[in-house]
Amino acid sequence: MKKFGLLLTVLILSCGFVTIFATVQAQAKPAVPTFTVKLVDNSYNIPPTQTIDPYTGTIKKSEGYHIEKIDIEITIKNQNDPLMDYHVRTKGHYEQEWSGGTIIEQSKGQYTVVTRSTEYLPDGAQIDIQVEARSGTYHEEMDLAGVATASGTKTRVFDGEKSGWSKTQTITINKNNKETPNQQPDNPETTSNPNQPTDFSWIELSIITTIAVTIAVATTLFILRKNSPTQKQVM
Repeated sequence: MKKFGLLLTVLILSCGFVTIFATVQAQAKPAVPTFTVKLVDNSYNIPPTQTIDPYTGTIKKSEGYHIEKIDIEITIKNQNDPLMDYHVRTKGHYEQEWSGGTIIEQSKGQYTVVTRSTEYLPDGAQIDIQVEARSGTYHEEMDLAGVATASGTKTRVFDGEKSGWSKTQTITINKNNKETPNQQPDNPETTSNPNQPTDFSWIELSIITTIAVTIAVATTLFILRKNSPTQKQVM
């Protein structure tokens, strides 16, 4: 019975250690995101069409035309966190206040790509861009106005850790130049946190948990076997 109690105690302590490790890891502040910004030409052509009226047999033709579409492409380097998303905000270079921005869920793979249209921006306009990494979950809360009017409106509230905003990257809109050079991947306007702890994925955490528990159990069994009295063989 004492052996079973000792083994159970070791297992509980091992699981407790892993739980504390996982909690600290989950609450770790995410790194300030690394990202690049460039202009991309997503223009396309609408081909001419020809249709026949099913009742009169009249042929109707529509001429093809070209759609000019120059976009801002923001490429964010992903972090090793399944609960990660990114808050992207922009403003005019000479504007004082930032807009509310957009929350983008981290995509699978190495990068998350965000596209912003320049349709209503004049040629030569300068746009400031910042990105913040956020790790956590969401819950819904009833708006005060919703409670008063019984409309049932709710607000989505973030629970987790934020990296803080990156330094500002500025891009100039040039719709006439189709060969806009890309920015360098390691842009000096982007910062990172040198003291940021290493992130672990859930797979890595599971492996660490398995190894820790296995070592603890094996050590306990070894100690119990070593300390157990040797039975003399009866002739």
